This record gives sequence, C-alpha cells and structure tokens, in this order.
Amino acid sequence: MIHLLTAADYREDMARPSRRAMTGPMALTLVLLLGSAGVAFGGQDVVITTSGDKLVGEIQKVEKDVLIFSTDYSDSDFKIKWEKIASIESTRQFVIETFDGQRLSGSLKPDPGKKPLVQVAETSVKLPDVATVQPFEQKFWSRFGAALDFGYSLTRTNSAAQLSLASNMSYRD
Repeated sequence: MIHLLTAADYREDMARPSRRAMTGPMALTLVLLLGSAGVAFGGQDVVITTSGDKLVGEIQKVEKDVLIFSTDYSDSDFKIKWEKIASIESTRQFVIETFDGQRLSGSLKPDPGKKPLVQVAETSVKLPDVATVQPFEQKFWSRFGAALDFGYSLTRTNSAAQLSLASNMSYRD
C-alpha cells in the first residue's frame, strides 16, 4: 500500500517537536560546540622540530632516540629522530629516564629562553640527555600491564608436539 503525503499531513508532521528540522542558527551552534569539544579533548602535545615545524598530537613514546608521535590527520604514526626535536610540551604525565639513570615524572614544559631544555616537575633536563619518555596514568590500576601467550605446534615428521605458555606482568612506578 502506498500512502501519499498531503500538505495537511506535512504540516501536522512538522508541528510535532520530535520531527522538527534543525534551523540554521541551531545547526551552527551544534557544529561549533562539537568542534570545540574535539579540540579540547584531542591530543594536545606539541613538538617543534629543529626546522621549525610544529606538530600537535599525542606523544606515544621515545625509545632508541626516536620519538613516536600520532596525530588526528595522519593514519600512521610519525617517527622523528630525537636530535631533530627542538622543543616538546605536554600537560599529560610522563616518566622520563635520562642516560645517567635519573628518573623524573610529570608534565613536559619547554624551558623559557633555553631551547634544548625541557622542564619535568620543576627540573630542567637537556633534550640530548633524555633516554626514554613513557606516558603514564595517575590511577593505580592503569599502571599495570599484563600479557599472556599460549602456543601449540605439531611436527608431522616425527609426531612431536610442543605446548608453550608465557606470561608477563609489569607495574610502572
């Protein structure tokens, strides 16, 4: 059965609040609110390279003199050599380890006026002295990491079967 919509049906349908179309100012307000929420809750770590490029995103980690950095506008992570970093800034919490064994935790701030330095918890550290950077959460349970591996292999030649089980648990202090 086909039902044709008359002008009276249309007016009645539009009069219902749940079916009312969004007006221009309402739509614009909604877009601005959602857009600003995305900017406020997106990754806000800032990395400035020695060539002057400014990247805004999320620091994943620094390992083996390479900064791994993810952004909303790229599908893959950026890998930047540590010596190409001029400045780094983040309000998130990190654990920083230096080559001389010092461990610091806190947010990252550029040291004013001194480019190759970063402030971690009121302590200035030279960027070339940083060995690793790992983000961490303040909550107790979010600092745990666990892995469980299970494997089974069968060799048909001599009917040998092998079963393996491995586990790992870590806590970042």
